[in-house]
Amino acid sequence: MLSRPTVKVRHLGKTLITLPGIISVLSSPALHSQSQPPKPKFEVASIHRCAGDMGPNDRGGGVTAIPGRITITCQNVLGLIQLAYVMNANGVRSTNPGVVLSTPIEGGPGWINSERYTISAIAEGNPSRPVMEGPMLQEILEDRFQLKIRRGSRELPIYELTVAKGGAKIKPFVEGSCIRATPPERANPAPVGQRYCKTDPAGRGPNMLTDVEGVTIEEYVRSLSMNPVVGIDRPVVDKTGLTGRFNIRVEFAPPANIAAILRSKGQDPGEPTAPALPDAIEDQLGLILKAVKGSGDYYVIDRVERPSEN
Repeated sequence: MLSRPTVKVRHLGKTLITLPGIISVLSSPALHSQSQPPKPKFEVASIHRCAGDMGPNDRGGGVTAIPGRITITCQNVLGLIQLAYVMNANGVRSTNPGVVLSTPIEGGPGWINSERYTISAIAEGNPSRPVMEGPMLQEILEDRFQLKIRRGSRELPIYELTVAKGGAKIKPFVEGSCIRATPPERANPAPVGQRYCKTDPAGRGPNMLTDVEGVTIEEYVRSLSMNPVVGIDRPVVDKTGLTGRFNIRVEFAPPANIAAILRSKGQDPGEPTAPALPDAIEDQLGLILKAVKGSGDYYVIDRVERPSEN
């Protein structure tokens, strides 16, 4: 049975000696002796464990950040590591959302996948959100969770997206046909007589539908990489050679795990009438998802402990 959450507040003033540069490259021993500049630290940080463990479909409570302050709500330690070392490794947010799921993190006890923690921290000045979620969160993990982690590179299974023999079937985007805009911009109505470009995938009865306008192939590939919602279980690399922007519309059957989740909630989607995504991409877009091997990063946890009580 879990104890009541305990709030712990401390100044992060001490220096913890860990592997040089926090992450040692397994294939480059010479880097082990290189000195690295100290990472920025939060002035004050509090950590408390949340009641209840994280289930397999629980993604935690998210992140709230304003300049100089951040709160990460009820996230498991694996999620914290992914956020700090993969998504925001050098204080710059990755442009590929799939990189978090596509980068293996090995080792560590089972509780890093289930026990949830809330971290609230205050920084001096106004560091950017990627800096707080990256190097500054790394310092908390190394100090309070005694984390030691290292990075390597090895051959991993990936998909390459290529053009089918018959040629691509996707339609080029016509500039001016709709307005490409960010989510904050979409909060305002489009000018009279104009509309925003389609951006979001949507369900269509028992099938799933991706219907987007004005996107590059690279952007579409990022939406596929390690995306369990559409059934892609590995990174996807663009090998099409196609440039410019396109309108992409593809209707496909949902993966079995999504249908099972819906049924568990009493929402029977019915039997799909569209093919699985790889077949749909080839038939409807003239592109092919080819399973190959490629080089990719991975991480190994050498040590991690539950955060100290003081």
